[in-house]
Amino acid sequence: NNRIMLRTSKIPFNPTLHGKERREQRDISSRDLQSAVKHGVKEMGYPDPKGGGRRWKYTHCDIVYITDETSSIEVTSYALELPLTSIEIPDRYLNNYNEAKRRVKANPLSMTSHTILIVDMSGSMSKSDMNGHRSRARGAYYNLAEEFTAARLHPINSGSFAGKSTSFTDVVTLIEMRGQPTVVFESEPVSWVLYNTFVMLAEKKDTRDHGNYHESLCEAFSILDH
Repeated sequence: NNRIMLRTSKIPFNPTLHGKERREQRDISSRDLQSAVKHGVKEMGYPDPKGGGRRWKYTHCDIVYITDETSSIEVTSYALELPLTSIEIPDRYLNNYNEAKRRVKANPLSMTSHTILIVDMSGSMSKSDMNGHRSRARGAYYNLAEEFTAARLHPINSGSFAGKSTSFTDVVTLIEMRGQPTVVFESEPVSWVLYNTFVMLAEKKDTRDHGNYHESLCEAFSILDH
């Protein structure tokens, strides 16, 4: 294969304005794309929507590179997303979760902590400049699911509802910030149910408007004053 014999820097690469913009947004270098052509898996891509011309798709490491039919002209590129999937929750766990919510609602003074999250969901959060994510919004909810929630919990099949470092009385409220704040949920126990909620939100595409920090912060303080 001739492309294997060439030095990576000698792999034909003709940049385009669109492709350059996507690379800058996604922190992908031209050498990453040359490496994809040299070492990656080559597949037929979707045809050019304008003229129907053939395109190639190269996948190498976590980079996907789309070229024209000559494999030399850049069309676009992107990084593969980090996997994020919801988990199945047993009935016993769900019963414990519902009981925890009931207790906290009946006696708010029982809360041992109340975390209020304000997530920017304005139009800028649709940008694709986070490695492993199609948008900033997806990246934010990925980290809330995996790092803020899952990392603090025992495995779902452990039989334990309490977390490694949390209790059912540690609760979370989520506010999405756009032109006006939206309270998505209030006083949710840190649990695998919360994890699934963040997974669902990560897959939504609802970024819009500008971000109004003042109104969202006022809403957060109002909730804390309840």
